[in-house]
Amino acid sequence: MPKPNIGIIGGGIGGVATAVALNQAGINAAVYERAPEIREASAGMMLWPNATRVLRGWGLLDYILERSGSSTHFLVRSSNGAILMNIALGTFDVPAITVRRSDLLGALLFALPPNRIRLGQKLTRLEQSHSKVRISFESE
Repeated sequence: MPKPNIGIIGGGIGGVATAVALNQAGINAAVYERAPEIREASAGMMLWPNATRVLRGWGLLDYILERSGSSTHFLVRSSNGAILMNIALGTFDVPAITVRRSDLLGALLFALPPNRIRLGQKLTRLEQSHSKVRISFESE
């Protein structure tokens, strides 16, 4: 049975991470992004150990750790400051981290094989049949 070709619409963290996962599993996947370049805000985000475990499996964790801060506890407080929940995060085999979205996206893009990102591609049509989906684009 031939391997499928997968088209992922959208070059954000979710789309690029999906492409990395599929390509590392031996499935040809490309990302189609409408914008002329992929950029991500430099806002921070927290990655729990289940996410950093995936990054380790993809060979990206060391790169990300150099650009992130680790978190030892996760606290949830009520409006009056009382602690409602306190989760110790140092008990896992990989850390929980805080990383800039742009650094995470850069690492994911680096992990993709060449020519797997198609920029300036506006989705114009999506046709689904029983066995496949055909996507059409207009270059911007």
